[in-house]
Amino acid sequence: MNRYSRGLALLWSPFFLLAHGIVRAVDAWGGAIPPDGCSPPYLWLCAFGSSLHAFAGPLGLAALYQRLRAYAGNRLCYSISIILVAWNILFMFQWATNIIPKTTPISWSTLIYNQIFVAPKRIGSTVIDLLPDNAVFIGRLKNRIMKTSFLKKMLENG
Repeated sequence: MNRYSRGLALLWSPFFLLAHGIVRAVDAWGGAIPPDGCSPPYLWLCAFGSSLHAFAGPLGLAALYQRLRAYAGNRLCYSISIILVAWNILFMFQWATNIIPKTTPISWSTLIYNQIFVAPKRIGSTVIDLLPDNAVFIGRLKNRIMKTSFLKKMLENG
């Protein structure tokens, strides 16, 4: 995958072009805003576009849920929604913790393997390490989690 994908450029392009039109109009009326793509109108409108798209994501998920309910039951729709949200969170976690290389390409098979095996293991070990030992309830919970054979094997192997 390319670190500098075309996705953000496509999402920001309407806002960037609007900012460019505003800057050109202000310059035509005697303003002094540089049309360099980094001046405040460009940054403000691209930030607004990011906020708009961040707001549209949950709306799209809600629309997908409503559409799926016409064909399937609530349990399946909830499951699909949770899987989509978890998939995106794990993908962002891979990016933030450098599981995904940021400068070299990565194959889809590696990405999916990381998504299913590597990222949950790294999250699990992080959560276990953050649990305090001195709290009685949390300590018991931590011991119970560590006794779980599947999780214990996952944490010991990686």
